[in-house]
Amino acid sequence: MKKILAIIFASTLMVICIPNQPAKASENNSFSVKAILPENQASSVTYFDLQMSPKQKQTIKVELTNQSDEEITIECLANTAVTNDMGYVDYSIPNTKPDKTLKYPFAEIVTEGANEITLKPNETKDWAATIQMPADKYDGIILGGLHFQEKKEEDAKKKSEEKDVQIKNEYAYVIGVKLTETPTVVKPELALNSIKPTTKNYRNVVEFNLQNTKATLVGGLSVDAKIYKKG
Repeated sequence: MKKILAIIFASTLMVICIPNQPAKASENNSFSVKAILPENQASSVTYFDLQMSPKQKQTIKVELTNQSDEEITIECLANTAVTNDMGYVDYSIPNTKPDKTLKYPFAEIVTEGANEITLKPNETKDWAATIQMPADKYDGIILGGLHFQEKKEEDAKKKSEEKDVQIKNEYAYVIGVKLTETPTVVKPELALNSIKPTTKNYRNVVEFNLQNTKATLVGGLSVDAKIYKKG
């Protein structure tokens, strides 16, 4: 987990379209995103909840709209979902190292049509990504996120850094993607891998690594931990 600096120079505001949260541009954002849901959508949510089959290849699309009066470029990424240090599912981290029990990382079965898309003022375009399901039948879920953020030019970044501004908001959207093949209910199995003392945010803490070894989400988890003096 990244250290939190005493003075925050930049913060990222993420709109996560999972579950049941449509992606709408705020007054301070220059673009909006909308999932174009296909026929194999498994539920009425606004993110991609797709019923797939082994070896199936499918292209999914997202509608991007520039709501500003200037031309913008949007960076587009497909990320594998991970659990962050706060215990929440995070869809925004690229190039993550997957857990050794994760058989099919989302980022490895998805090919983005383009890493960037440029939109003229008030223009709308579709962005596409292609999913290639594994050949073997798969119980459980494959989870990932489609991440969209406006690209800032280096000169603009430098000018922003030179200004005496402590907080600068940057906006991004994430549309979740959940892939399933079978109705089999997979029960989570937890493993306690390691316990060690360390430092987080300038504080001494005891850190333990808790691992979910099954392809399913764990909800409503609480941990009752007690620390004793040695001996």
